[in-house]
Amino acid sequence: MEDYVSCDYDIVNEEMLPLELCDIMNDVDELQAYGIPIHRCNEDKGRVNSHGYKLLDFCKNNNLHILNSRIGEDIGIGRVTCKGVSVVDYAIAGAVICQTVASFKVHEFEPLFLTFTHQFLYPFIQSPLL
Repeated sequence: MEDYVSCDYDIVNEEMLPLELCDIMNDVDELQAYGIPIHRCNEDKGRVNSHGYKLLDFCKNNNLHILNSRIGEDIGIGRVTCKGVSVVDYAIAGAVICQTVASFKVHEFEPLFLTFTHQFLYPFIQSPLL
């Protein structure tokens, strides 16, 4: 399931939807310009539940993107984050912030925290000095 909306410029016209508005809604081009894959994958083979659909709708409605499987050591993988079987922990950012994420890692399960069933996410943001 995708976390973005792609504007179809072939059917957009000024009467239906101004091109400027379509450009604002469609930041997928920015992801591609930064070398960030637009399609995600993950190791979770379960079905998306209602919370997952709500999260995807939230991302689409707010031009936000899930970093899992797009950046760093997790690129093209989408490692599971809970109990070794599902992805329920996400790092989320807008396209402009995505370009500042220097690395992203889903840490291996830490048995030291026996009551904690989630794996830690490590997004590292590198920002230029102002």
